[in-house]
Amino acid sequence: MVDRDLRVPGVPGVFATGDAARAACDDAGNYALMSCQHATRMGAFAGNNAAAELLGVPTRPYHQKAYVTCLDLGEAGALFTRGWDRKVEMVGDTAKKTKQEINTVWIYPPLAERAAALASADPERVTDL
Repeated sequence: MVDRDLRVPGVPGVFATGDAARAACDDAGNYALMSCQHATRMGAFAGNNAAAELLGVPTRPYHQKAYVTCLDLGEAGALFTRGWDRKVEMVGDTAKKTKQEINTVWIYPPLAERAAALASADPERVTDL
């Protein structure tokens, strides 16, 4: 368990993120899942908050209200759902194209350029889908 700022309770100066952290996403009882969607956003918040703590400035509470899944089904296409209740929004080839974009554009790290790297780590700019 981590607090809303992704700190590990009882371990000063330590933040956890990704698969290692059980983090609340909202006030409705939803928790981050083992997915790149959550890990990327959590990483931006944890990095920001670790630096903020070192600098003595306010941290930002992690939040991720939106949630989507996109499952590649091989030759059958794909399935895209939105929301914690997983409402189906796309199926087949349309969902497959979205899954391919997610895999080839959205989840990869930024280019090795300072501005791109800093922008990708800004919790306010990391998408909440």
